[in-house]
Amino acid sequence: MSVGAPASRAVVLHDSSTRAHLSYLLLSISSVSITMKELPPDLARLQLGSRSRRTRASRGRLPRHRRGEKFLKGPIPWWWLARAFPLPGRALHIGVALWFWAGIKRSARVSLSVGQLSKLGISRWSVYRALGALESAGLVVVDRQSGRHPVVMILDGRDELPEERD
Repeated sequence: MSVGAPASRAVVLHDSSTRAHLSYLLLSISSVSITMKELPPDLARLQLGSRSRRTRASRGRLPRHRRGEKFLKGPIPWWWLARAFPLPGRALHIGVALWFWAGIKRSARVSLSVGQLSKLGISRWSVYRALGALESAGLVVVDRQSGRHPVVMILDGRDELPEERD
């Protein structure tokens, strides 16, 4: 052994009290990892071995839906969204919902159930006002009949737009 080198020491567990202390220490460490799951989400992501959102974002990937989950089918033309952005109230919300149901039906013609939108927290009166705003903007045509769901046709109104330059 050279001069100044630290001597390595092995811990020998001869008596039962040392073993008990070590067991208590190991149990307290394992209970800490259990309580880490009860921490707020921003602190829980610091736990070792957990998969954080930061790693997914750092890879540059967009979030994907899982099998069986709902998703918005696209592409939605940018010009259509650009016309819907300045509209008042819930017009943009209703427009996105229309594109969602059009993607499911694979048709530009959608029977709009106000009950489905009420699950999203949108009142039927907001739906009627938003449909009027989308219709006046030339984005949809609404067929209204008494006692029936409104049938909405998503329009292709590109012909009326001035050319855009990037």
